Amino acid sequence: MKVQHIAAVSMLALQLSACGGGGVNSTPSPTPGPTPAPSPTPTPSPTPTPSPTPTPAPVVLPPTAGQSGSISFSVVTPDSKTLSYDAAAKTYTLATSYGSAPPSVTFSVDDIVTGENNFTTYQRPDANNVSNIVRLALSKPGVDNSKIQLTYSGYGSYAEAPMSSLLTTRYFNFGQMPTAIATGGVASYSGIVDGCSVTCGIKLSGTSTLTMNFQTGALTTQLAMTSSAPTGYQQFAPLTLNGVGYLDTYSLSSITGSLVNSDGSLNGRFSGGLYGPNSSEFGLSFTLQASSTDIFSTTPYDGFSGVAVGTQQSFAANPIDQTLASALARGDGFAAASVVDIQYSPTSGDISSHAGQNLLRYDAGTNSYFLSRDTSSNNGHAQVLTFGGAQQLSDAANFTRYNVPDPAEPTNAAKNLTVSLFKVGPANSITNLTYASYGFYVFNGMNGTSPTSNYTAFLYGVATPVSAIPTTGSASYAGIVDGLYTDPTGTYRIAGSSALTANFAGKSLVTSLTFTGANTAGSGPSLASQTFNGSANFPTNYPNSAQYSGNMSSATVAGLNGSFAGSFYGPNVEEFGYTFQVGNGTTSANSTVFAVGLALGKR
Repeated sequence: MKVQHIAAVSMLALQLSACGGGGVNSTPSPTPGPTPAPSPTPTPSPTPTPSPTPTPAPVVLPPTAGQSGSISFSVVTPDSKTLSYDAAAKTYTLATSYGSAPPSVTFSVDDIVTGENNFTTYQRPDANNVSNIVRLALSKPGVDNSKIQLTYSGYGSYAEAPMSSLLTTRYFNFGQMPTAIATGGVASYSGIVDGCSVTCGIKLSGTSTLTMNFQTGALTTQLAMTSSAPTGYQQFAPLTLNGVGYLDTYSLSSITGSLVNSDGSLNGRFSGGLYGPNSSEFGLSFTLQASSTDIFSTTPYDGFSGVAVGTQQSFAANPIDQTLASALARGDGFAAASVVDIQYSPTSGDISSHAGQNLLRYDAGTNSYFLSRDTSSNNGHAQVLTFGGAQQLSDAANFTRYNVPDPAEPTNAAKNLTVSLFKVGPANSITNLTYASYGFYVFNGMNGTSPTSNYTAFLYGVATPVSAIPTTGSASYAGIVDGLYTDPTGTYRIAGSSALTANFAGKSLVTSLTFTGANTAGSGPSLASQTFNGSANFPTNYPNSAQYSGNMSSATVAGLNGSFAGSFYGPNVEEFGYTFQVGNGTTSANSTVFAVGLALGKR
């Protein structure tokens, strides 16, 4: 529903820009009196300087009764609800096109009830089902809110349930779309957290921070929370969540990401947006869940939801040192827009491939990594992994490897994941890269009753800003290829060379891969030499998205076709990297030969 969010918020921005106004105030020159004779003609009075045009007052959200015009905008909820305000009727309408009831509920001033401080709360029976009760709470704007003063955004919650049941609460954010999005620089925000348990018997409160890197499109956030509960409810220890996310490729104001606590026992997803001129405010809504799949285990804060909102505190230029090693040490987040994975069954021969997005961050203070896995074939594994020195294995050549217990089943060693990160810099004997790298993880799973092996490869690094990609000339690159190739004879770990030539004037490129493969079974035939060729265009694109994408085919095996997507890396397009997936069927489901992997290199 991303397109709906964009359209709705854009409408809000246009309508709000028409609010306010002002004009030039000018006092006319006084009419000169008659000239008495023989006195000299008096000097004319000077024309007064016009007063400056008043700056339109900032729009207060949510709309108040004194504002003119009606607005409609999307709110971030599990079932994509839309919140509309009718200024003439002074009503709010909460509607949804799918998901849980009610399909549409309108609240008027007559429905205002006593609620929490800092909120205006509406409650009424559901006109579509009179046995249900519906509640809407909207944060008070500006100085009327003692927790945080927001001008261009707001937050709230809605709940619905039969009158005899406890209300299940969902939180959302809303606001005015930014008039412009920076293409570089780092913005720091701070604010609050507000939320509660499923039925709001236990309340959440705390502080939030968010750092947005507009050059890379990646963000990091931290939520520090405490809980409060009436006597008789369980009291929980304070909770800190760390998260990594990214700017939405299309709207450039929506944000999405993942959260996890320090031991990985609790994780969650968040979504929200940047709001106001110059992205001056942020808001995100989140839901938490226990990582463990053990139905008998209890994890504090499991099922809790809430919002984090804040205002921009500072904006700085991107650091001068843009090497990957320095970016990792700073704790920068990386949104790996190019991710491919493959799932294959050694027993049934079934294979499939998917694409997704990974988020990676390194914490130098704890020597640990945060890896969010957003692909469609996780086989029930946790979405967020944390790993570091305690899980590190003896290094393989040119890789740092980790044996990571799956937080979903931490005592089941059969579900452990092996994560490998390609070494950066001169410590790598294959290729010495400065701005780009890659990783992959493998794990075992089940597809019905068939055991499967799963392999996911991802790129990460300091991508070249779109504004720094040349518009003239050309460049040639050489590098490596890594990945998996599977066909009816077996599965092979591939290795070889890659080449790429970029025509910056024509915004196009060509690339080729040459590789062989070693049988992953440890015995059996090796894969004979293969060659893949590809071509792509790289139109101006957005942060965190692939800067180029195109088609790739095998020059060795007829009918083996697919695609690739990637980016340039470094402040001056010094390096390249892309992921690829090819198969011999119209989809991965009907392919008998498949290859996935990545290529990267330097000028």
